[in-house]
Amino acid sequence: MGLHPNGGRFRGDLRAVTAAGYLDGVELTDAGRRQARTPPTGRDAALSVLDEDGQRTIIEAVEQQPARSVEDLAAALGVHPNGGRFRGNLRRVRLLGLVTSTGPIAPTDALFR
Repeated sequence: MGLHPNGGRFRGDLRAVTAAGYLDGVELTDAGRRQARTPPTGRDAALSVLDEDGQRTIIEAVEQQPARSVEDLAAALGVHPNGGRFRGNLRRVRLLGLVTSTGPIAPTDALFR
């Protein structure tokens, strides 16, 4: 999920699903099984969880020309390669496994599964 196990977001979400009766420890309850569903897959599903202005733009640029350096990608998007928003958006798509985490930036198979 790209979240730290002791992070506030993860812990808060875990408390919420436990309080709702969907989890008992780390096991799904009957109510949890009724609510659980197979998540959507494929490129459109992957893009649906991304910030439209930055993260999707990164994915689209990498799809058009894979194996870009960070500097080349930033130049193609018209942003500074060390800009905080750009670096944050790139970090998010890397954490989600949608683009390579090291070396030239290219789409991974996870983007299309």
